[in-house]
Amino acid sequence: ANDLKIFFNEVANKNVQIISYSPNNLSEILHEIKSLGNILDCLDGVSRLITDMKIRLKIFKEENFKRNYFPTVAFIEWIEPIYFGGNWIPELIEYAGGKSVFGKVGEHSSIINFQEILNSDPDCILIAPCGFNISKTLSELTPFLNLPEWEYLKAVRNNNVFIMDGNKFFNRPGISIISSIEIIAEIIHPENFIYEFENTAWVRLKDNK
Repeated sequence: ANDLKIFFNEVANKNVQIISYSPNNLSEILHEIKSLGNILDCLDGVSRLITDMKIRLKIFKEENFKRNYFPTVAFIEWIEPIYFGGNWIPELIEYAGGKSVFGKVGEHSSIINFQEILNSDPDCILIAPCGFNISKTLSELTPFLNLPEWEYLKAVRNNNVFIMDGNKFFNRPGISIISSIEIIAEIIHPENFIYEFENTAWVRLKDNK
C-alpha cells in the first residue's frame, strides 16, 4: 500500500498528459490507435500494425462476398437490465459474417426487454457483459435461465448460445478488436474459421449449465 501511495504521489507531481480515447466504431478505433502512436513517437510501428489490421479486415470482407448465409445475432452486453452491444459491436458482427439484430454501428448500447429478444428470435445469442470474464458471466445467468420463455428461443433450442470474455475482447476498443471479429466468426461460421479461441475466449452455454 505504501509503495502504491509513493508511486501515485510521484506521478501526481509530474507533468502527465491525459489522452482522451473514446472511439465509437472500427474506423475511429484505427484512427485513435494511429493518434496514440503519433503521441508516443512510435508511428512507424503503429502504421505497420494498422496496415496488418486493415488486411485482416479485408479478408473478412472478401469471405462475406462469397457467403449466402448471414445468421442473425443478438449480442447481450448486460444481463439485468438487458443491454445490447452497441458502438463497434454491430460492425464486428457484420465483418464476422452475421447480421446484428440490435443496434446500429456507432450508436451506444441501450436497454431492451426480453420480449424484444423473443420477437427477434436470433439464430445466435452472444453474451459478453461489460467487465466480466467467462466464469463471472456464467455465474450471473440466472435471470435468463429462470425465464420460462428462454427455452422457446431458437438459439437456445439449437444450442447456439455462447458466453464470451467481454472484459478481454469486446468491451474495450483497441488492437485486440480483430481478434474479437475472429471469435465471432469462429462461433457463427465454424465451417470456415478455426482460430482455437474456444474455451479461452468463448464457451457454448449448454456445456456449462
